[in-house]
Amino acid sequence: MARYLVMLRGDQATWDAWTDDDMARNSTRHAELARRAPARGHTIVGGEELTHPGQSLVVRRSTDGTGTVSDGPYTELVEQVGGYYLVETDDVRDLAALLAETLAEDVEIRGFVDHSADLPAGEVDVPA
Repeated sequence: MARYLVMLRGDQATWDAWTDDDMARNSTRHAELARRAPARGHTIVGGEELTHPGQSLVVRRSTDGTGTVSDGPYTELVEQVGGYYLVETDDVRDLAALLAETLAEDVEIRGFVDHSADLPAGEVDVPA
């Protein structure tokens, strides 16, 4: 079964303007996704809502190899990633259809690159 990152994208200003009723409707949509996913063969492995982009930190690398840290967001975009799901599925097209049926946010679905063949047998890939 392949893993996919589902990024929930939208306009931060729109999210900031949501009422309690808007947030409740959105929570209901996400609960519906969680309820329907298993019956369609999709396993939600994890996911989280992200904090406001104004609370982020940005690390920028310079050409001399040093880095600087500053308050975010990374760039002033209208569209931001507001959360994500990590999903295991054998049918990414059906996953996309389910997301379109249940969620109000725009989503981007991306797979992961399998680097397991790059390692000698028995070694574990641990990020530095």
